[in-house]
Amino acid sequence: MSGGWGSGKTFGCCLKGIALSTEYRRNRGVVARHVGRDLRDTTMATWYKVCPPRLYNPKRGGRRNDQNGYLKFADSESEVLFVHLDDPEAAGFIRGLEINWFLIDQGEENPDHMEELFDMLCGRLGRWDVAEVPQRLIEEEVRDHGAWPYLHPETAKPVPPPYAMVCCNPDVE
Repeated sequence: MSGGWGSGKTFGCCLKGIALSTEYRRNRGVVARHVGRDLRDTTMATWYKVCPPRLYNPKRGGRRNDQNGYLKFADSESEVLFVHLDDPEAAGFIRGLEINWFLIDQGEENPDHMEELFDMLCGRLGRWDVAEVPQRLIEEEVRDHGAWPYLHPETAKPVPPPYAMVCCNPDVE
């Protein structure tokens, strides 16, 4: 998504991440931004502004740890990892990830390495085969198109559709 300040890009992508994390049990996603402080002060603030606390209520099995950048949804058991990309170990961490979706907020903040990090994250999409696709969605897709199109590359197990989301501000008017 590209648009001016305050146009709702981050808001919309956070809603999409929450929807994916509630629709697909045990789904795993990443929310990333270049600078750690900006990740906490803006992107995570927006995430938790739109994510109802009941979804990660510890009394129901959820978990929220802002220090470690971790969120576990209570009912769906989905996970969200919050990653700041200016961490020198971020690239190594990303290389080992298995995820079903990601959101990079303010993608223009790190132009020298963003394409490389984006490509790495794309390479990790669809690799988390712990996620569960609801049978009703598989049946609907089979009825309409003959098969569920999203399969784990090694196990051929159905996985959620992969989503690569990037929010940025345009560099020219």
